[in-house]
Amino acid sequence: MLNTSQILYLSPFLISLLIMVWTGAFAWKRRKVSGATEFSLFIGVQVLWCLGFMLELTSTTLEWKLFWDDVQWPFTVLSATIFGLFILRYTRGFKLNKKYLGFLLALVIPLVIYSATDQLHHTIRGNIHLEEAQPFSAMTYEYSWGFYLVSISSFIVTTVGIIILIISIFKGQREFYKQSLTILIGVMIPLIGSLLTLLDVVLYTYRDTSPISFALGGVVVLWGLIKYSLFDIVPVAMRTVLDTIDDAVFVFDGQRRIVFMNQAGGKALRVELKDVLGKTAKDIFPGHDADVDYFRSVEQAEQEIETINPDGVKQQYMVKLLPLFSDSKQNIGRVVVLNNITRFKQLNQKLQKHNEQTNLLVEKRTAELKQRNQDLLDEVELRKEAEEKIAANLEEKTAMVHEINHRVRNNMAIIMSLLNMQSRYLDSSSAAKPIMEIHNRIYSMSLIHTMMYHTGDFKHVSIQDYLHRLYSHIIHQKRTGLKLDFKVEMNQVTLPIEKAIPVGLILNEVISNAILHAFPKLESGEISVKGEYDEQGCVTFTISDNGVGFDKTILDKADTFGLKMVHLLAEQLEGVLSFNLDKGTQVEIHLNATRTLPEPFEQPEDQD
Repeated sequence: MLNTSQILYLSPFLISLLIMVWTGAFAWKRRKVSGATEFSLFIGVQVLWCLGFMLELTSTTLEWKLFWDDVQWPFTVLSATIFGLFILRYTRGFKLNKKYLGFLLALVIPLVIYSATDQLHHTIRGNIHLEEAQPFSAMTYEYSWGFYLVSISSFIVTTVGIIILIISIFKGQREFYKQSLTILIGVMIPLIGSLLTLLDVVLYTYRDTSPISFALGGVVVLWGLIKYSLFDIVPVAMRTVLDTIDDAVFVFDGQRRIVFMNQAGGKALRVELKDVLGKTAKDIFPGHDADVDYFRSVEQAEQEIETINPDGVKQQYMVKLLPLFSDSKQNIGRVVVLNNITRFKQLNQKLQKHNEQTNLLVEKRTAELKQRNQDLLDEVELRKEAEEKIAANLEEKTAMVHEINHRVRNNMAIIMSLLNMQSRYLDSSSAAKPIMEIHNRIYSMSLIHTMMYHTGDFKHVSIQDYLHRLYSHIIHQKRTGLKLDFKVEMNQVTLPIEKAIPVGLILNEVISNAILHAFPKLESGEISVKGEYDEQGCVTFTISDNGVGFDKTILDKADTFGLKMVHLLAEQLEGVLSFNLDKGTQVEIHLNATRTLPEPFEQPEDQD
């Protein structure tokens, strides 16, 4: 049992132990904050170190004192290591991954094992003996080279952490450096105490002042936990995040004085934080007294304001006011966020102006169409409904990026509708045939714009998808009773619009000709279209059928409009057109897909 003098002797260490336990528990409860977990582990190691020291002190035999002294040595290494991790996490937001953890364990574990097994190698302590003293006997020994190895290694790691912390103090903002300075003082006290023990400096009656210095350092950190809310705001990590955003952020304390401003805020005001610290909102926002008074009268708000920057340029901001509350739900300050919406406002004005111009153009075009079709509206009610739909479609607002394509599709639809209606008034099928052929050619071009509109890709057209839709239209228009096997073999062939339209006209002409003439007495047949790129980036299209074939004399004369158009389009595409009439008909067009069309298609003068 311990006597009164021994209990009094141990009382400072017991108090130190309780203070450290409370500090570690406080940090552990806030372990979700960067650095809090490492700090609680750092305090936990110091608690075990202090407990081992007390057990060594109260032991009565040399063997037990050696045992508890061996227990304390690993905590020396672990304390310095965990302190270094805490500083990295608290100041830099460093997160220990598996790679760094493996490297750290490879360094620390051998040193821990070495320091805990001195009784096997005897390179840390020498000349160990027990001296009788009051109120406890003392174990004394000489320092060997291993003692200095472990001590210096721990001091180096701790010193590097302290240097990093000092750098963060000088670089930190006003509300952050006090937190870092509190941690620095709390760590320096036990470091100095350990250094005094290393130098054999005895203060009062205690041989080893490390436990007491741990407690004093814990008191400082405890005061910082309460005074500056340590682990509620991560200093440098928080500053890094705030300085990377484009919005200006200002933090005011409970007395409405500015305590923080990020880089965007300094750029907006053309000042540095040190020049505005402690000033009020009216001091840093001159000319906006009414706005400041309004925001002072409310707890949370969002409002647009207009100001003039130092260059005399008008700026518009969206101001957001947010309250700051402590853990006890007390209002401790405010955050003001300024989002520069000047560019957004300018773009919005341009968009509105563009919409107005578009509406005027649409209304003007609508009026022209109504005037041109007035005479036909009295004769054909169906045409009247079609024109009203066109006018209604033209009056609708469309997105600016779809406008050109949308108009082209509508105009082509108008032409095809006119051709359809015109063909209904022709008495003979021979007179209506050229009109329907023109209708199909226009549809082949309109289909390109329709696909671009639905896919949202205004640069390239998938020829495979185009062919399936084109074939469905042609077979519906030409011979719905014929059973054809239509095959498309494409390896993701796409073309730009300036090449897709003429290629579509060629495909429409060749496929239409095959459907009409290749199977005059057959109930079924096969039409295939292949498309592929070669190594030079050139694309080749091959359209073939297994029908009766094509008259070579007609091919040599090339006196039909369709055949002339195919040759002319191939020439303007700078492609090579060839025909194979051995088995059925095979048309092949070879062109360079990387080059643009030099000139638009021109219709020949003589028509079929």
